[in-house]
Amino acid sequence: MNQTISKKFETKLILVFLFLCFSKLAIAEELVVSQVGYVDFRIPTDYTSENEELSMDLMAAYDVNGDGYDDLIFGIYALSLSDGWHEENTLVKPVILFWDKSKNRYKPKKRIQMDLPAMYFPRRISGIEVNGNPGVFFANTGLDGLHAPNCGGKNYLIEFEAKKLAVKTVVENPVADYSHTVAKTANDNGLLVLNSPFIISNRCSGQKTSNENYIFEAKNSGFEKAKKIIIKPKGLNKIYYDAALIDRTSESFLIAGRGFNKSIKGGLDLYKIDGSAFEHLNFLEAPEFMRNPSYSEIVKIPDGLFGNRNVYLAISVDTSNGWRGRFLQFFELKQNQLIELYNVLEQPNPQPASGEKIDWCLKVSFFEVKNKTYMACSSRAGYSQGRPTIFRFDNGRFVALENHSSQERVRGLISIRHDTETKLVGWDYAGERIFPAGNVYEKLSILMVQIE
Repeated sequence: MNQTISKKFETKLILVFLFLCFSKLAIAEELVVSQVGYVDFRIPTDYTSENEELSMDLMAAYDVNGDGYDDLIFGIYALSLSDGWHEENTLVKPVILFWDKSKNRYKPKKRIQMDLPAMYFPRRISGIEVNGNPGVFFANTGLDGLHAPNCGGKNYLIEFEAKKLAVKTVVENPVADYSHTVAKTANDNGLLVLNSPFIISNRCSGQKTSNENYIFEAKNSGFEKAKKIIIKPKGLNKIYYDAALIDRTSESFLIAGRGFNKSIKGGLDLYKIDGSAFEHLNFLEAPEFMRNPSYSEIVKIPDGLFGNRNVYLAISVDTSNGWRGRFLQFFELKQNQLIELYNVLEQPNPQPASGEKIDWCLKVSFFEVKNKTYMACSSRAGYSQGRPTIFRFDNGRFVALENHSSQERVRGLISIRHDTETKLVGWDYAGERIFPAGNVYEKLSILMVQIE
């Protein structure tokens, strides 16, 4: 009897061991990283200064020329070498890289680059159709928070002529604002611009400024018909949103992540959209351990992963720790309520480790490989002290893949449409130069990541 029990126990141990080995192998996919282009910071502008250097704040993707391959769009700004912050009075053009199928590389187009407008600090970029043509909206937020007053920047809507690969129209918003976030409206023909309320117009002499939220229809190719709207819960006088998502189910909803403000609770607001009216329905508080939370990203989880449920992910950041420390908050939209979900992802401590100066997860994107769904975590650095950057969806949870040494140099991962496939693209710095305010770089190396 005891011998039988012993053999059964032994068999169970072997099965457990094999299961653990299989599980380990199952999340050890091979990552292949290849260099597919670069951004030369000397391309955007011909200005020179001993006290300034160009840097990049954001990489976005959109098929500008309609060839089935997403192009890469970079927000470029001038960096002060004395203090490491945004330079106040320098305008710089963004950069767009196009996929060259014959050479399997991303390259700029000189004609396009010459026709792009110069901006202060393009921190929100959204691809959108304009008059049947591809277009890109640049939210030119003006200066960063160290400059007082911050009088904002003029936003731009650029329409492209895909067949000729040329800039067709450039529409400049006559009013400067500070666009904390931009979301596509429910009909996909317009954009909802959510502004910071902290612009003080009477301190910005000679410049038209606004901190009002507004909607404009992209088919109008302009801002003059924008609908000014009020979006805020009752009883709150000053609120801004750092992240927002518009989703359509049987109705249209706006989910907005609050920016940090000591006088209000951090969290997510749910609005029902009816034309240009926004009815506040519900509030989901940020996690308690995020001391001063603000939101950097809200995305919808791909349909079907959780059956028929509408599941979302919001990334909150702890602003009390130098805007570092991210937490991925999962929730469901059900019966006009935001309901938090738990145990969807085993994630590291959101607070950076002692002495760690880099952030973990600024935004996420989803992609599929061989009928499996993955989530990529984007950061300004490669994986940090073992923190995972790629997760695979298994049995209702996102499971971290093993980190590879090749990932260490890949920053800013986003998923892109690449003909009939979805691929991952990131970047790394190249051509390092050292200054008192910190290291700067002459180029960005564009890296493509494939899971095999």
